[in-house]
Amino acid sequence: KAGSGTAPFVLASGVNDFMIDIYQYVAYIASSEGVRIVPLNGGAETLLVSTSANQVQLCDSVAFFRSGGSIYRVQNGVSVLLADAGASWMGIYRDKVYYISGDRLYRCDTNGQNSQVFYDGQTADVSFVAGNVYLTRTSGGPVTEILPVE
Repeated sequence: KAGSGTAPFVLASGVNDFMIDIYQYVAYIASSEGVRIVPLNGGAETLLVSTSANQVQLCDSVAFFRSGGSIYRVQNGVSVLLADAGASWMGIYRDKVYYISGDRLYRCDTNGQNSQVFYDGQTADVSFVAGNVYLTRTSGGPVTEILPVE
């Protein structure tokens, strides 16, 4: 991090993924040590969960993380299994958890209920913009599908 007129400093190391909570002014860091909360002003960090994490996402200030193929929600400082889905990626958009498992894109509610196939086809990358999901068949490849989320 580098502020105006200050020398840059390291907020976190060993980062697999991160998400910034602009309301709380903290970063959620996914690493092999777990999910940590790091204040953006350089204050003391907090270990949220000690389960190794590949990704971290936020939805209404609730943390979700992917560890291997499993997706968890952090409730009251405890990680609760949301889906043991063999997920290779996860994302959150409009209060739904999306994840890639095998050749399909799935989605479920943020409590893990109502899991369903959202797109039945090869999916490598996913982006959400203005109510649409943009899909690629190969990592870094061209967009091959644009679908409304509703």
